[in-house]
Amino acid sequence: MEAAILAWLQGVAIRAFGLSLFLILAIDGAFAIVLFATRDRSVVNRWTSRVLAANLVLASTGIGVPVLALGSRLVVRAVAPLIPTLNTFGDDEDDDDPPSARPMK
Repeated sequence: MEAAILAWLQGVAIRAFGLSLFLILAIDGAFAIVLFATRDRSVVNRWTSRVLAANLVLASTGIGVPVLALGSRLVVRAVAPLIPTLNTFGDDEDDDDPPSARPMK
């Protein structure tokens, strides 16, 4: 269960960063294309604050979500040994041996 939670948190962090980076590049690229195509100063005055706000939100998401996921992963790793688990397969003393090296019972 611990490994599944850690893998999910890692996937969320990577996906959030990648999506934020892609959207920042797409928005800024579209804005640059519009600016170079129109060469209109009113477009700059009208849209720069909105593009900047979108960049700040996406940058915060792209950095904040992975940082929170890393913190959550650290908490899961610290708390997981404290949670008792049920031994569903019985008490096997030679658990460190690979299955091929164990004698058949």
